[in-house]
Amino acid sequence: MQENREVTENIGIAVIVLYASVYLFSVLYSVLLTSVQFSSFYIFFILLSVFLLYLYTCHLCQATNSLFLYTMTFHELFRDRKVPPKVEELTLEGKPASTLIRVLERFSSMSGIVTSSHFKKDPEAKTRVSASEIQAKMNKMVKFHRRLEAQQADTAQSLNNWAADLPHLNSRQMIQEFASILLTQRAGSITLSEKLERLKDSFSLVNDRERKLNDLAAARTKLLKNVKDSETKYGVNASCTTLLKEKLEEVQCNLEVVEIQCIRSLSHELKDTFAEYLIAIQNYHARLSDASEAYYACLISFQKDDRLIDQSANNSDVTRILADESSKARSSPACSQCFRELGITTGCAHDSSRNMYPGDSQSNLNHNPQQFAPSPIQMSNDAAYDFLEHDPWQ
Repeated sequence: MQENREVTENIGIAVIVLYASVYLFSVLYSVLLTSVQFSSFYIFFILLSVFLLYLYTCHLCQATNSLFLYTMTFHELFRDRKVPPKVEELTLEGKPASTLIRVLERFSSMSGIVTSSHFKKDPEAKTRVSASEIQAKMNKMVKFHRRLEAQQADTAQSLNNWAADLPHLNSRQMIQEFASILLTQRAGSITLSEKLERLKDSFSLVNDRERKLNDLAAARTKLLKNVKDSETKYGVNASCTTLLKEKLEEVQCNLEVVEIQCIRSLSHELKDTFAEYLIAIQNYHARLSDASEAYYACLISFQKDDRLIDQSANNSDVTRILADESSKARSSPACSQCFRELGITTGCAHDSSRNMYPGDSQSNLNHNPQQFAPSPIQMSNDAAYDFLEHDPWQ
């Protein structure tokens, strides 16, 4: 009470001094506006105002310090309903403790309490998970599936719109088939999200029963304590003890009933929902596997078509003209003389059988030499294999 009164007095004095200094400054400002002369009276007013501001600052600091000490003392007195600290505890090495030492000790004790009570958690509390937390996590999973489904539909639509403008038929079909894969995946994701929604509802039922179990268990613990206290205070056969025992029996019966209901919800409703979710996962993977196999076969057919396109491009007129020019250059006397000096063969069909196509024999080649004759491009490529040890340009 004394510290509280001191804080109030200091704050009141500080407010009065502030009001007086502001009033003096306003008077001084009005006088300066009306007169031009500067006399000692103005200096006196200025010094008085500065002095009042100094008093205001001092009293405000004292009020703040007193309020801080009063707050810490109040916190230490009424924290955890403990007894106030003794005078011997506020001493240091047998000497009376000063105000600064008291403040430091109280501050250190407060910091120690904070670290011990708020940062030291029970290791068993980390492993304890309730059904409500699982329900909240499943709700997040359902929301994630919804966002994923919307993104998949948007991506498939964009792919179809982009493929419609492609000039190549195989490329267009490849992109459209991939968009259909995304739509198949989206359909399976919709089914899974529905089953997750049912799982979340089943966990909500389990959560209600679990909350009832916790409430009834807490009530039973409280009633057991009250029964023991009543037996100690009033006796075993007292009326209040009998009433408490009847309430305890009622709570115990309700607790057993709710336990049976919780077990039934776990063994029937939740188990059936898990089975439905498992079947949905199997169907989803089967549909996705069929779609991916079909898309793989489509890619293989596209690859064969691309090979045919490449072969037709190799047999085009431009390629044939370039090959003819290359063969003429190779059959020139100067080039042949250079190859003979270096010991390099020209890769003709009658010199070596390595230019034959796979599966052909020498008899078939002799039977129809024009049909099985290698192209000029192949002869030029075969001749290039002989440049492993000799480089004619060096």
